[in-house]
Amino acid sequence: MNKYKAIVLILFISSLWLISCNKNTSGKEPETQVLQTEMEQAVSAQEEIEETVPVEVKEIKPKLEPTEEDIFRDMDRIFLYEDCHPIKQTDFIKKVKERLNKQEKIYEDDSLFDDKFTVEFSLHDEERNFCIYHNIRNVDGYSIDDYEIFKYVNTGRDEFVWSFQEKEDLSIEWVEDTGVIVMFGTDNPRYETKRGIRVGDSAEKIMKAYEDDCTVKEYNYTEKKWETVSEKEYPCMLLSKSNEWISLNIGNDLAEGMMTISYMLEDGVVTKIIIQGS
Repeated sequence: MNKYKAIVLILFISSLWLISCNKNTSGKEPETQVLQTEMEQAVSAQEEIEETVPVEVKEIKPKLEPTEEDIFRDMDRIFLYEDCHPIKQTDFIKKVKERLNKQEKIYEDDSLFDDKFTVEFSLHDEERNFCIYHNIRNVDGYSIDDYEIFKYVNTGRDEFVWSFQEKEDLSIEWVEDTGVIVMFGTDNPRYETKRGIRVGDSAEKIMKAYEDDCTVKEYNYTEKKWETVSEKEYPCMLLSKSNEWISLNIGNDLAEGMMTISYMLEDGVVTKIIIQGS
């Protein structure tokens, strides 16, 4: 479209130049009237050009990345945080998914993340174990065909996709191309953590399971600040305790990020367990 406007502009400037050089030989029209006539002709020419532009040129291309209005605010999902909800599955996103489903999948080796710290950040039932930074496609008998796209980013050169599924009372998010699990959670007592904590357990049970390996911080509601109540010389993890939740955090050098277990509490009882990596 810009090139057509440039042509019209050139025609208009040329007309002004002709007027200034007295190249209008009719001698019947004042210069102001000639100027008005030339302007009307230029506008008319531009309108005619725009009408002949193919429809596809004028169509707005689909956006490459979802905007704020595409984000679900569904607090019934396991993931509680405002920035941890799937995007709406628009026609554009569905086409992305169709294309991704045709691509060959990657089955990466999980052994690099089988260290004693990473395996702490896991949930298991009688059949399966889900661990942070492990490959969802390596979990035996667990189908991920029916999923949503959790987040989609296209920079113009690179494409980044995170997938999401709620199944068997487990919410889980993974990186689409590698299958690497980056967040999962449950509100069902069928799943338990490495140290045997389930939904329905007490905050006291959590403290007994972890406090010997952690530096412990508690929130002082009177002073409205965090206080260190137990400090170890070589702690395994940092444990933070409030009335609303207990969280455990430790860095993962290989993944270059933090791993977190969040036990959400109501009246001192676990209602949800959320595990995530960065």
